Amino acid sequence: APLDAGLVRTFLAEVRTVPEDALAADRVEEDLDELAGQQDADERFVLRGDLLARMRDIVKRCKFREDSLAGALKLEKAALDKNRADYELAVAGDASAQRQAELLSVADDKRADVTKATLAFQQANAHRKSLEATLASLTSVEDAAAKAEADHRSKLVQLQKTYDQRRPDR
Repeated sequence: APLDAGLVRTFLAEVRTVPEDALAADRVEEDLDELAGQQDADERFVLRGDLLARMRDIVKRCKFREDSLAGALKLEKAALDKNRADYELAVAGDASAQRQAELLSVADDKRADVTKATLAFQQANAHRKSLEATLASLTSVEDAAAKAEADHRSKLVQLQKTYDQRRPDR
């Protein structure tokens, strides 16, 4: 089945919103041009599979970046917790006003870092989900066919087991 050109454009537009993926988007476009110029049905089938694999790889890279940002966010939050605890200990320990102000300033700076890390993670998450949704729309026909085939194979196996159990001995 031919790929929906509108969905492919949507996918590429979303990919290009992240500068790290611009080269990958260029390669997808090259693959699309090659696919459009191919006349042999078998070659088109192979090229289409390669194109979809490249698109899935882009989504996987986005997921990796998202996971890295999630780890960085976790570290930033841990550092914020430590800075807040240091400030609270200084207040409880009657530290000088200057020391308390310094610790509060450090905690506030870290809170700003947590906010930036949170926004970066949320953007990466939304980007990945958008790409996954578009890719799922592109492959919905194949996915439905693969599921139907798996269901039929499962039924065939079950029927074979039932037949073997009920078959009279030879």
